[in-house]
Amino acid sequence: MVAARIALDGLGQSSVQLTTTHDAYTVLAAFLQALLDNDMYAEAACLLWKPTQFTAEPSSVAQIFDSLFTENQILVQGGASMGKSFSVGVWMYLDWRRDPANTNIQVVGPSENHLETNLFSHLVGLHKACSIPGPGTVTTLCIALDPHDKYAGIKGVVIPLGKRAAGRLQGVKVKPRKTPHPTLGKMTRLRVVLEEAENIHIGIWDDLINLSANAANKQQFKVIAAYNPKDRSSQVGIRAEPLDGWGSVDIETSSQWYTKRGWKLIRLDGWKSENVLLGWEKYPGLQTKQGLETLTLQAGGMNTAGYYTMARGWYPEDGLDTVVFPPALLKDESVRGEYIWAEPPENVGSLDVALEGGDTAIYKHGRYGAAFGYKMPATMTDRGIPQTVLFKDANGKRTYRHVLQVDQIIPVPKGRTEEVGDACIQISKALGVKPEWLGIDRTGNGAGVHDYVRSKYGEAVHGINGSSSSTDMRILVEDQKLPCDEYNLLYTELWFALKKWIEVGVCKFAFSLPSDPLISELLGRRYIQPIGNPKVRVEPKKAYKSRGNKSPDRADALTMLLHVVRLQTSIVQSYKTGSVAEATGPMKQRVDITNRFESLD
Repeated sequence: MVAARIALDGLGQSSVQLTTTHDAYTVLAAFLQALLDNDMYAEAACLLWKPTQFTAEPSSVAQIFDSLFTENQILVQGGASMGKSFSVGVWMYLDWRRDPANTNIQVVGPSENHLETNLFSHLVGLHKACSIPGPGTVTTLCIALDPHDKYAGIKGVVIPLGKRAAGRLQGVKVKPRKTPHPTLGKMTRLRVVLEEAENIHIGIWDDLINLSANAANKQQFKVIAAYNPKDRSSQVGIRAEPLDGWGSVDIETSSQWYTKRGWKLIRLDGWKSENVLLGWEKYPGLQTKQGLETLTLQAGGMNTAGYYTMARGWYPEDGLDTVVFPPALLKDESVRGEYIWAEPPENVGSLDVALEGGDTAIYKHGRYGAAFGYKMPATMTDRGIPQTVLFKDANGKRTYRHVLQVDQIIPVPKGRTEEVGDACIQISKALGVKPEWLGIDRTGNGAGVHDYVRSKYGEAVHGINGSSSSTDMRILVEDQKLPCDEYNLLYTELWFALKKWIEVGVCKFAFSLPSDPLISELLGRRYIQPIGNPKVRVEPKKAYKSRGNKSPDRADALTMLLHVVRLQTSIVQSYKTGSVAEATGPMKQRVDITNRFESLD
């Protein structure tokens, strides 16, 4: 009675008297119909079921519900336990409940057993559990007012693999209504749900072409396919290809797109599940962090087909998977050195906040400026005396280069945002790092630390979000592509920028800088060049850690240190001596910084 009274108030009929339970159910049924007729399916679900049975709150459900109102061809690819088929089934049930005598929903699956034990069993359970009893009867693979009416009801259609499938949906059409509906039109409505679409015989797609040709508008006909993405060459995979090709979408940022075949695609990534993001199971049945970790372990790690398909809801990548830094590049004789400064360098700092899990916050300190050359690590043949390498131009004359010296790795104690921020400011002041030469990881929880430091230390502090788009700042003169055309996200650009600077000899590690675990972190990070995708992608930190590695905090902080320099100077380096931002003419100064006398009284 209480619920009915609230419904009457919502319908503007508060004066209506309720005397029996039947009266209450009549009012609630009218209220439900009003919600459905106004496309308020999420609210209708709240009226029919408890949150533990179904809730439309998760973003994955909202994406599906919203698209089903506006599109007539939808692909839902996603990982395990992301509610793909269940959410679709609930929307379809509500849509049938809205107009049960004129709505025909065909649920297509690869076997009767699959339909009975999966989506159809859920629909039957929800139908029976409705707080407001629904019309129709339940028979084998059927919920309908009349099981024999082929133009209305929710019915299962089995199209097994290995048999001729074309024709199973032939004859399933829309027809004129006995009485035109004021909003739904003059014709009946047809919906086709493809359950586990990649496992259904390819003949079904010919039937769908015929069906869609007979539908006059999006209200009359809808088809939606739910699946775990396994094979891009499959009939589903072909229809999933984005308008601008696979290179236009990215595993970390792309959740929806339109395809070349005219479909709307919704991608449900297990790592974007609310339960995973929150760290606890707010929505029972939806993917959890523990579930993803178990799935990843069973798949054999993050660089496996099973992980891409079942965890990320992404087609497995076919391409080269190798390390960013080859071992030879990080040998002491290649990467160690101390520059001979031509002028006082700028102190540079970067903070990898790493507020999650067992990760460590790391402050990286270095110096940037013009140098005449550098001292190499001493060897036994050198009798312990570091050898000096001087920069020379193409004519053999001494010149200088703008370089980055990596000096210190400073662990920052974990704590609240203000505590980490204050520690960062204290270190920066002690090292003489100005706000404009400081960069802070602004990804996720790092945003709070960055904003705090920026407000306390200076608005020029750089916020670096590795998940943002790569830039249009060229790294080397010799590069054929800009970073935004070559790398998928900013963190990939950061890693390859560091590699290139080390390759051309303008980034050196101080003799005192500890090798462990920095070098192992740099050597262990992999990248992939997907086939058909022009953009290179460095593996996410989660993938790196999934192989048993600790978080690469020192390496990440180092890549940000260089990015601060690039942001502050817009410098473009070169394999040849000289860069866009530095003079390439003959050296004018004949002394280095240690021989100057300007500061003497």
